[in-house]
Amino acid sequence: KYEPYLYICVKDDMAREVMGYLTRKFEGKISQMEMVEKEDLDMLNHLSGKKKKYMKLSFRNVNDLVEVRNVVRPRVLKNQQKLKTDDAYQMLYNNNDPNSVRRVSDYLEYITDLREYDVPYYVRVMIDLDIRCGRWYTVAMETGNAIVKLKADLLERADVRVLAFDIE
Repeated sequence: KYEPYLYICVKDDMAREVMGYLTRKFEGKISQMEMVEKEDLDMLNHLSGKKKKYMKLSFRNVNDLVEVRNVVRPRVLKNQQKLKTDDAYQMLYNNNDPNSVRRVSDYLEYITDLREYDVPYYVRVMIDLDIRCGRWYTVAMETGNAIVKLKADLLERADVRVLAFDIE
């Protein structure tokens, strides 16, 4: 079974708190959460090999992903607009006392970016499992899961009509 997923970027060192909040808010929707490092092509120095930390949210099905995305995405867009204006004034209003407690009404305000939320499920499966058009595969079912294996011994390319899909 292949679970759909998306990535979120969390501001500051709030990953643990946001992870707990999302677990409570979307109980039963999110099957797994983990921190991963990914290349961010929007960074000015993305060619230097520097990576950014993202939280990978995996879901049981596409409907759960869409439901969570529809709640989180508008907040991310709002947070991105807020970041553009608040960064200039943050130093004036930020309390630099390390003993101060952060009071947050909603941890969604710490989510600053959402990635790979719009990749269709079948395309995501094909990319991640390296299933390519024009190649030969054997498909078998084992305990309810489809097992797809590349037939490396067949060198002649398959006719594209054998495994073709429209991505529009």
